[in-house]
Amino acid sequence: MARVKLTQQLQQNILSKIKAKYYTQRSTLLSDFITKNRETIYRLVVSEELEEKLRGLPSGFLVTNAHMSFEHAGHQYDIPFQRDRFLPTQYHSSYSHTKLMFPAPLADEAKEMQDKRSQLNKESEDVCEELKKIMKQAETLKQLVEVWPSALDLCEPHVIEQYNKKPKAREKPEKIEISDSSKLALVKVRMT
Repeated sequence: MARVKLTQQLQQNILSKIKAKYYTQRSTLLSDFITKNRETIYRLVVSEELEEKLRGLPSGFLVTNAHMSFEHAGHQYDIPFQRDRFLPTQYHSSYSHTKLMFPAPLADEAKEMQDKRSQLNKESEDVCEELKKIMKQAETLKQLVEVWPSALDLCEPHVIEQYNKKPKAREKPEKIEISDSSKLALVKVRMT
């Protein structure tokens, strides 16, 4: 295996990939919650009865939007819809601070989901801190892989390729042969 120095850049790349994995898990929790509860949340703002009345208004009279933004229990939500929906304007901006109260079962589910996301965030921070301590002790990728074999899975392909290369064996230099005239020239240089 070739010697691959564990540079700051390489360390940052490994940590970034770990953070990305945790981010994906947190995003999936939120996405699953939104997908499951999208219609229920929309109905908290616009009932079926109100939506039916709004449909009766002339075209262009009301603004519709393909997503809804609001805040619940200190967390921002942006819910995309498959089609434009009737929404009060305070729910249109992705920076909306409009607060929306969920009914008990939905509020409990939202809290559980946000708690899991917070737990994943904390776990990500803890894991990264521990890995920083380990990487601080290792000078090479080989040393890191010895204590944490899956570290190699988080490296870029060119780093893995470099790591897997066998180091070139050092060849003995060939003995230099010089002619008599060259020897004479070297002696002359020494004498001058």
